[in-house]
Amino acid sequence: MEEHNGSTTRTPVWLPIVFVAQFVLAVIILGLSAYIIHGLYFDTMGFTIFTSLLTWFVVVYNFTTIYVGSLKRFRIQYAVLGIDAVMMIFWLSAMGASAALRASFKYSVTIDGCYNDGSLVNSSTCVVERGMEKRAAVATSTGLSVLSAIAGLSALEMLLLFGCLVFNVLEWNRSRKQASTTADTPQKEHEGYQMEASQQVYEQSSQADAHHESYGQAPYGPQPIPLHEHRTSIQPPTGYQPNLPAY
Repeated sequence: MEEHNGSTTRTPVWLPIVFVAQFVLAVIILGLSAYIIHGLYFDTMGFTIFTSLLTWFVVVYNFTTIYVGSLKRFRIQYAVLGIDAVMMIFWLSAMGASAALRASFKYSVTIDGCYNDGSLVNSSTCVVERGMEKRAAVATSTGLSVLSAIAGLSALEMLLLFGCLVFNVLEWNRSRKQASTTADTPQKEHEGYQMEASQQVYEQSSQADAHHESYGQAPYGPQPIPLHEHRTSIQPPTGYQPNLPAY
């Protein structure tokens, strides 16, 4: 279980497997690219090496900020979405450039011989025995297979990053909906409390009125004398004689 923005979510079991696959593929692509540039440097292979190294840092960041408790505070959702999108574009470019480089080797030639000067980069020099035109570079069947493998593995790396990007977008959308729901909940509880308190006051007032009516008096102040009782009190007595002498 992982906690993010105050909510507890379950990390998918496939997520660490994807991280490991991304790291391993980046290692393989880097090794194949290094094999090519050891004989002759290409800008395309330099880009794939750079992208592979960058992928290592991205995988380490994603893994540690999810599974290491002390580093979870460094996981920023917008940053994760941006990193995944950029890396997916990088690997898409690496795939296209590697495929284009492989397609540029389209003429068959006969190589008389090659020699290695011992350098780490651009170490091989080959002598072309025959061909239609001067060659800037030649590749053996092994080299062509390596270029094809780099293009294919770059496509697979791009698909893995696309899957992580989709997952992170869904998680961001879900957390945003949870935040909006949590923000609305206290207001509803407060309104419910006010309605309950008003209903309780009304019930108490009704009980007080019923209590006072049972004793024949109003709940507040003295009860006024009815009009018919007032008229009865001022009527003359029954034995009244108007001819009595006045004093």
